[in-house]
Amino acid sequence: ASFINLSLIPRVSRAQKLDALTSMANIAGYRAVIDAFNRLPRFSRSSVTACGAVPPAKVLIIGAGVAGLSAIATAHALGAKVYANDVRDAAREQVESMGAEFVPVDAVGMVGEGVGGYAQEMGQAFKEAQLATYARLVPDMDVVISTAMIPNRASPVLITKEMLQTMQRGSVIVDLAAQAGGNCCDTERDKVVVTSGGVTIVGETNYPSSMPQQASELLGNNFVALLETLGGAPNFGG
Repeated sequence: ASFINLSLIPRVSRAQKLDALTSMANIAGYRAVIDAFNRLPRFSRSSVTACGAVPPAKVLIIGAGVAGLSAIATAHALGAKVYANDVRDAAREQVESMGAEFVPVDAVGMVGEGVGGYAQEMGQAFKEAQLATYARLVPDMDVVISTAMIPNRASPVLITKEMLQTMQRGSVIVDLAAQAGGNCCDTERDKVVVTSGGVTIVGETNYPSSMPQQASELLGNNFVALLETLGGAPNFGG
């Protein structure tokens, strides 16, 4: 028997139609934002009424891969002020095209682009600069969506206990890296944790299951594209 591991498909334009991970990550990014705002005790958008003005919610997206870009687009569409960060400088243009503000890490000369378009694990100096950046941003955020993952490695811990203590009560973190350990120190896989400071941490690992019709349709399209790439019906006639 022969097996094809779809998780090893490179992140290149030519192979995108085959990439089931991309399809599911797109759903996950969308649902993460919807879930976060469902739990957040405030408006996502700005509002001006006779009683006064309400500013938009502030959202930080950590990681601008497929899930991150989907989350950016969704949060922006809901009227939030969106900030995003990625170790890959190439992600800046994509982030800004989606309406978010790109927040760079102050680590000159370090490149985070790995093989196949994925992020690679960075050195200690970069990690320290990255944590300093998040420590500066996180206290002002209402929602944090973290998506940072490294292939075949544990997810980097980017939100520390010290950062959690600085966050506003009622803030929400959705950790899309929970399946590989999580980007937040207090993430628990497939559980919702509320800290003593009132910060909600969501460790959901299967958001696509909440949209079964669309998830099945997209996955089916991936399989059809794969079979066509392998030669189509003439090569599978037996």
